Amino acid sequence: MGESAHLDDRSHLRAHRAALHAFQVAATGACQESLGALERATVDVQRSIDRWAAKRAEAQRELTAAERAVRACRRIPKADCSGEVRACQEAQAWLAETEDNLATAKRCGEQLRAAADRFRRELSAYRRHLGHELVAAASFLGGLSVAADAYAGLSVGGGGGGGGAASAVGLGSAAGPGPGSVGGSLPTIGRTDLSEAPLDQIDTSDSGVSGPESFQKTSYATMREGTQRLDEVVLPAVKRGADGDYFARLDAERGLDYEHGYQRVYDAFFGSDSLRLDARADGRYGVTNGYHRIHVARKLGLRTLPARIFGRRS
Repeated sequence: MGESAHLDDRSHLRAHRAALHAFQVAATGACQESLGALERATVDVQRSIDRWAAKRAEAQRELTAAERAVRACRRIPKADCSGEVRACQEAQAWLAETEDNLATAKRCGEQLRAAADRFRRELSAYRRHLGHELVAAASFLGGLSVAADAYAGLSVGGGGGGGGAASAVGLGSAAGPGPGSVGGSLPTIGRTDLSEAPLDQIDTSDSGVSGPESFQKTSYATMREGTQRLDEVVLPAVKRGADGDYFARLDAERGLDYEHGYQRVYDAFFGSDSLRLDARADGRYGVTNGYHRIHVARKLGLRTLPARIFGRRS
C-alpha cells in the first residue's frame, strides 16, 4: 500500500471561522459606533435648539424692556431719548438674530432626524442581511468541520484495500447507495425520498424560463439566495440526517423568521413542491416541476439538485 493522506488537519477551517467571528465582532462594533455617533449628534442639535430658544426668550424680554424705556422717556417733555431708542434698535436686531439662529437650528434638527431615520432603517437592513450571511457562512463552515471530524485520523490509501474512508465511517446515502434508489440508479438523500439529480442530464428544452424577468411568483434574487443556502447549508445537513424540525430549531436559535430562515429553503426543495423529474430511457430526465430552480442552479454553477424522480430507466 502506498503513502496515505491524512484528513486530520482542520487548522484552515479553524482559521476561517476565527476570521469570520472577528469580522462579525468588527462589523457589529462599527454599527454600534455609528449609532452612538448618531445619537450624540441628535443630542447636540437638540441642545443647540434649546440654547437658541432660551436666547430668543431673553432677547424678547430685553426688547420689551427697551420699548418700555422708550415710551417712558417720551412721556417726559423735551427729554433726549436717543439712547433709549438706540438700545431698543439693538434689542430688535438681537431678537432677529436669535430667531434666525433658532430657525436654522430647527431646520438642521429636522434634516438630521430625517437622515437619522433613513440611516437607522438602512443600518437595520444591513445588520439583518449581515446576520443572515454570517449564519450561512458559519453553518457552512460548521458542516465542513463535522465532515472533517468524521474523517479525522482516517487514511485514504494510495491503492488496493477495501472500501476506503467513506465506507469506513458509514456515510450511507450521503456518499453512496442509501436505504433505497430512485429512477433505477440514484441513491436517496439522507432520510428523504429525494435524490441528487445531475443538472447536465435534465432536459429543459421546453422551459419558458429565460432570465430574471421570467420570475413572477418568487423573485430571482430571493430564489438565488435560497439556492445558495441549499448548496452551502441545507443539503449538507440533510445528508447528515437533518429534517424540517432541525431547521426550525436552527432558525429559532438564530432569531430568524420563516421568511428569512433555513426551514423555508428546506421546505422549498424537500417539501411537497420539490423538483419532480421523469426518468427517460435515453438517460436524461424530463421536468414536471422546477424549471425556475434549475435555471438558477445552473447560473450558480451547481452540478445537482434534490428532486423526486419518477419512472425507471429500461
